[in-house]
Amino acid sequence: MDRLRLLLVGFHRKDLPVVVEKIRQVHPEVEWFSAQLEDVISGKVQTGVFDGILWWDDPALVNRSVNLECLREKVLLSGSIVLGPTPDRAFLPTFLPGVKGVFTLQDPSFEEALTRMRASENRQRVLGVRDEQAIYLPAADLSDLHHRINQVSGTGNFLEAFFDIFALIVVVLDREGKILFFNRRAEMATGYSLAEVRGKLVKDVFLLPEEADGVMEVFNRLRRGDYPNQYQNSWLCRDGSTRKIEWSNTVLEDSQGEVRYIIGMGVDITEDYQKAQALRESEERFASVFRANPMGMAILSYPDGKIIDVNRALAGMLGRSPVDLIGKPCDALGLLTPDDFLIEKLTMGGPGNPVFTAERKVLSPEGTLRHVSINLDVFLYGSLPSYLLSVQDITERVRAEEHTRRFNEELEERVLERTAALEAVNRELQAEISFRKAIEATTRRLMQIIWETTDVVAIFDLEGRVLYLNKAGRRLFGINELDTVTHLCFLSVYSEETRQTRLEAVMRTLEQENIWHGEVELQLPDGRSVPVSQVVLAHRNLEGKIEFYSTIARDITEQRRVSEELRRAYQKELEVNRMRANFFSMTSHQFRTPLSTILSSVELLEHYGNRWPEEKRAAHLRKIRESTLELDQLLKDILEVSRIDGQFETLLVEAIDMPSLIERVVEKLQWVDGDAHPVRVDHPSDSRVLYSDRHALERILENLISNAMKYSPAGAPIEVVVRPLENGMEVTVSDRGIGIPEEDRPFIFQPFHRGRNVVDTPGSGIGLMIVEKSLSLIGGEIQLESRLGEGTVVHLFLPNLEPSSEADHRR
Repeated sequence: MDRLRLLLVGFHRKDLPVVVEKIRQVHPEVEWFSAQLEDVISGKVQTGVFDGILWWDDPALVNRSVNLECLREKVLLSGSIVLGPTPDRAFLPTFLPGVKGVFTLQDPSFEEALTRMRASENRQRVLGVRDEQAIYLPAADLSDLHHRINQVSGTGNFLEAFFDIFALIVVVLDREGKILFFNRRAEMATGYSLAEVRGKLVKDVFLLPEEADGVMEVFNRLRRGDYPNQYQNSWLCRDGSTRKIEWSNTVLEDSQGEVRYIIGMGVDITEDYQKAQALRESEERFASVFRANPMGMAILSYPDGKIIDVNRALAGMLGRSPVDLIGKPCDALGLLTPDDFLIEKLTMGGPGNPVFTAERKVLSPEGTLRHVSINLDVFLYGSLPSYLLSVQDITERVRAEEHTRRFNEELEERVLERTAALEAVNRELQAEISFRKAIEATTRRLMQIIWETTDVVAIFDLEGRVLYLNKAGRRLFGINELDTVTHLCFLSVYSEETRQTRLEAVMRTLEQENIWHGEVELQLPDGRSVPVSQVVLAHRNLEGKIEFYSTIARDITEQRRVSEELRRAYQKELEVNRMRANFFSMTSHQFRTPLSTILSSVELLEHYGNRWPEEKRAAHLRKIRESTLELDQLLKDILEVSRIDGQFETLLVEAIDMPSLIERVVEKLQWVDGDAHPVRVDHPSDSRVLYSDRHALERILENLISNAMKYSPAGAPIEVVVRPLENGMEVTVSDRGIGIPEEDRPFIFQPFHRGRNVVDTPGSGIGLMIVEKSLSLIGGEIQLESRLGEGTVVHLFLPNLEPSSEADHRR
């Protein structure tokens, strides 16, 4: 059976024997390698060929989610098998689609998955290390490895198949340090072939004399069991050059635990080493220049500005020791403050540009005031960004500049004395120019305001020709903003009535007072009239003659509408107050009559009741009862009106059988009337249903039918006729009573108004008002026909309302 090559990722050392034993139950011939998951993710493990990958997943691991996300981004471990204490079979195959199976060691299907890994399409390329921690070889496999290494001298096939794929330099030595093998990467780095160096001591071929003893000491430590280890040294190449190599070494032991082979894996760091060396040399040169520079210099930390180093020049300039300054905040120098660093953050420039420049005054050790120029730059100090502070003593330059300034001032004074007159003229001229510019600027601003204002602004000459018209005026008269307006005569925009009745008076006022204001009507080109509030000004020349006129006109259409609405609301409020006062007056009058009857009957019964015969006492008790009923009905009517007017009435729209409703109302009223009036109800056999509010309809019918009974002589018939309409019903109530006088008909729906021919008939005077308000509530209408002494006919037009279970319709 062929050997099975597996990579085990993320397993703890103590778990590896158990896992390997389980694998060998399926594949006795197994060659396995171990690496940590972090090494695979970070790229420390180089590519190679494997039959399969097994990796350990524990949901309890702290960094599990981060590791899985990294695996997903890098598309690693595709086609692998996952083992774990409690593997997440639902999540992992979805999150990492390349995973081929998720098992515990006890799963029977784990063995089947291992068998399938032998297929060539599942072979993986992950192998190799950059440090000694990435791959471990179990001791149980050493005998086979020894056998393969012993074949190096014959074929080298194993090393070529195994080590030549490494991107690292790989060298295999015996315990004496003789070269048994090194891979192609080593040949490329040194220029030697394996045939040239095989069997030679490594120190004789590659090591520098000054480093040989140190390297051999490393080998001695390996032989003593101090492994794995790391170090750096230089290797000699065929062409005489040297390469800097960073090594990770380990050993292979035989069955007795003796070191048999030394394996070194190295990374060529020559270029990185040369860069680091160049950086160190540059830093040394900078330090030399920094120390010896006659200009004061300091290095500050970034971004807090603490002092890292100070040269002798700056320390001497400040009279301080460098030791006293290093490690302290920048303000210890007396040159910079933390606020300067706030400025620096806002003015960070590009490379080569100082981020902060200033001139300051300092007190020298001798007690003299010195002027210094400071520059603050950002640079890399080592590998860290830092500030370089440069301080230059500019005292002499400042003194020279001061001397030059004083000389220039004296020269300027002499020039000013000689040209005083010219300067005075120039000042006057400049003042005039500035004044004119200010006027021009003010005029432009004013013209812009006039152009943009929503009021109409116009200028016209004595003949009325328009010289200027702003945007609002052009919009009002339908003129484009770019068109000329000289063809427009402003006087023609007034209505004919204004021109005939007011224009002469306006011109006379302008002649006398230079201003006129009032309200007029403007006639627009589309025929509309617009009311405006207008101000007209007369502009005169130096001789006092009028040269032109200007006007401002504001559209007051909306203002008039609002005023009219306010006036109507005020009138309505007055009417409501008058009706309220009249209502209370009429109510008190209506209550007074029955109350007086009750009071007088009660007083008579108290004084004479025991002496009167039974018939007389019964008559007075009947008066009390009738007056009480009259008061009760009056109260009910008043409450009904209050409920309707107060918008507390809720409509409940339902299907109503109108003939049945009318007959029920008639029956109730005839019982009160004592059947004194026969009532005939005429209705069609079909179309009996009306959708409306039952309570409102009962209120309307009761008032109309009771009025017909009340104002008709005993025995006079009353007719109620129901007739269907297209979207509702018409109900007609007819009587042959006393009728309504013509002069009372306009007032019959007003509260407490009663016809002059019903003085002897009791009533509240608000029944028809209740009818009207109830009809308004349900959208109905009423028409009334009446002849004095012949009777009255009332027509009700009742619409069908939208049916609902309970619709809250309010007035």
